[in-house]
Amino acid sequence: MDSHIALIRLLEKIKTNSFMQMDLICSLLETNQFETWSQIEEVFFTQGFFDHANKDNLRIQWIREIEKVSADKDSGINFVCWGDTNYPVAFQKLINPPLLFSYIGKNCWQNNPCFSVVGSREPHSYTSAWMKTELRSFIKESNLTVVSGGARGVDFMAHSLCLDLGKPTLVMLPSGLKQIYPPPLKNYLKAIVDAGGCVLSEYDSNLEVRKHLFQHRNRLIAAMNHALLIGEAKLQSGTMMTAHLALEIGRPVWVVPGHPLMSSFAGSLELIMYGAQIVRNAEDLKLFFECELYTNPLFNPQN
Repeated sequence: MDSHIALIRLLEKIKTNSFMQMDLICSLLETNQFETWSQIEEVFFTQGFFDHANKDNLRIQWIREIEKVSADKDSGINFVCWGDTNYPVAFQKLINPPLLFSYIGKNCWQNNPCFSVVGSREPHSYTSAWMKTELRSFIKESNLTVVSGGARGVDFMAHSLCLDLGKPTLVMLPSGLKQIYPPPLKNYLKAIVDAGGCVLSEYDSNLEVRKHLFQHRNRLIAAMNHALLIGEAKLQSGTMMTAHLALEIGRPVWVVPGHPLMSSFAGSLELIMYGAQIVRNAEDLKLFFECELYTNPLFNPQN
């Protein structure tokens, strides 16, 4: 298994090359477990995915990746590959799905339906009050996993509500699992795991956060859910990018409305203008979420 994971790490490093065909790679990974270098040679060099002239160097890299995977596992990191039974169905619908991701904790996306929450890093007091009453009530009464990105503000408040209630939450990182970002999340790792949740990353465990990884990571937050809730969004913001990513793949986007004179809600109101669902309270959340579970059973782990 470590050798198969090491192969995927090699593929991830070069998959942006024009000759890489993602659909064929996914098919090969889904139907094969590559345990030896000879198997890799037979398939990936023969079909032109790897350069024969670079064979010796790639074999050395593969061996090093096997050693890194083993060390990651020893530190409590779990891996999920494309084709594994616990690979999220939601990720399979992405144009650029992760071939491999890792996590610390429980595979909570399998045990419960997921619900993503994103918003401003500096939310208005009204937003905070709404989350502490309405969102908290919804989470308390529901059997779900809340997904977000761990940033200060709306994201962290959503995670904190879950921890206060003993409910699972999934933190999607823009960094590796040994370089957790933002750093204060490290203090909550045990509580997240104890509540049945996890911290998840598609990146090398030692990769530090980089600016472009936020939007890249956000596509997973947009996908891993039955619906995406926007707590508060400026017109130009990462929250709006995540909302558009969700809409592109057919996820429902729900919005907590704000006053039109408040710039911190300008993005929220634009989403509502173009058809996003307004959410008023916990009752709305419960009703809409139950409808999504009924109409989209494919993503419901209870089925």
